[in-house]
Amino acid sequence: MNRGSSIPSKSGFTLIEVVGALVIFSVGVLALLSLTGALSVQLNQAGKGTSVSAEVQTKLDSLQTLPYDSLFPGMAEDTVEFQGERFLVRYLVTQATPLMREVQVIVEPVDGSGPELTASAFVSRPW
Repeated sequence: MNRGSSIPSKSGFTLIEVVGALVIFSVGVLALLSLTGALSVQLNQAGKGTSVSAEVQTKLDSLQTLPYDSLFPGMAEDTVEFQGERFLVRYLVTQATPLMREVQVIVEPVDGSGPELTASAFVSRPW
């Protein structure tokens, strides 16, 4: 009878497999960390855009409450600082119809680093 020697079964991972898994895990963690920085910048920009939009709407609302006769067609510019960044604000009043004037507020960063934001409203002559 030929009895073969029994080879003990090996269970578990080899050192190479463990090191490979750690490398893959580390690359994934580093990718997530770099993504976190980019997301933080995007969230900051989005928050700033929301704040500027709210400020533009406030300015437009205050212009809309002015009497029709005090809004003369034309354009005016102003530079304001908001959250540490300078913005160019343009106010444009046009005669839309004989009884209505359109008021636009256009805001853009002075350094051109972001998009332009425009809001408009109409002011009517009293009947």
